[in-house]
Amino acid sequence: QTMKVARDKAVRRRMTVLQHTFGFEKPYKVLCDGTFLQAALEVKMYLKEELPKVMQAPCNPIVTNCIREELRRIGDDVSGASLIAKRFTCVRCSCEAKSARACIAERIGERNTDHYMVATQDIKLRRQLRSVPGVPLLFITHGKVALEHLSDTTTQQARDNELRKNRPSEKEE
Repeated sequence: QTMKVARDKAVRRRMTVLQHTFGFEKPYKVLCDGTFLQAALEVKMYLKEELPKVMQAPCNPIVTNCIREELRRIGDDVSGASLIAKRFTCVRCSCEAKSARACIAERIGERNTDHYMVATQDIKLRRQLRSVPGVPLLFITHGKVALEHLSDTTTQQARDNELRKNRPSEKEE
């Protein structure tokens, strides 16, 4: 029980930083990739219920047509994840990406201007997205969805924004 309280408090704290610094708004847009959907299926997790519980706010799970296509290409091994992806909102992308990883990285870009949260089990993708400020990363561990600690680039930008706000304006100097 106390662990859940501590986890909830940490999520609230991280999301407050993201709301104030990067302009995240509710309902949160959670961009899910195939690895995340497959992991959720393996632990029998219903994401449309679980994500709002973890984030303590309404969430819209989203996939791109590239993610759906990749799941279709892989075939029967991930047919359950493919069915889950069909139930989520699909964002059309114009990218010619060969993989879901490249599509997600392209959609996030350098600034994550659309304020996506990324849900993935792909360690390479998570490592790549940590260098982009303001990208919250979700993953499944021990049968639970977890929000990763804010990346160094995100916390640095939050600090810089705070310092800028606290400086006296030109009129005050």
